[in-house]
Amino acid sequence: MSTNCVKCVTAERTRTDLLCEKCGSEADTLIAAKKAIQHVLSQIRDHSTIGWYMGWGTTSFDLLTKAASALWDEPLENVERMFAPLNPKDPRDQT
Repeated sequence: MSTNCVKCVTAERTRTDLLCEKCGSEADTLIAAKKAIQHVLSQIRDHSTIGWYMGWGTTSFDLLTKAASALWDEPLENVERMFAPLNPKDPRDQT
C-alpha cells in the first residue's frame, strides 16, 4: 500500500506499521490524526461547556484518550490526567 509519507511519497507500509519503511517518517495522515485528537482533547480540557458534554464518562473522551494513548505510546492514565476537563459546567446552569 502506498502512502503519502512526509519524506517519502513512494514508501510502502502496512496498516499496523506507523512509520514509513523506507525513510522512517510518519505518514501525513497519522500526523493529521494526532493533531486532530490533541486539538479536540485540548478543547475538552480548556472549555467548560465542551468539558461538560464531552469529558469524563462520555464515549468521546474514552475513545479519544485511548487513541491518543496508542498513537503517542503514553499510558492511558497519563493521557486522561493531561486532558481531564479543568472545570466542566452544565451550560444550562446559569449560576
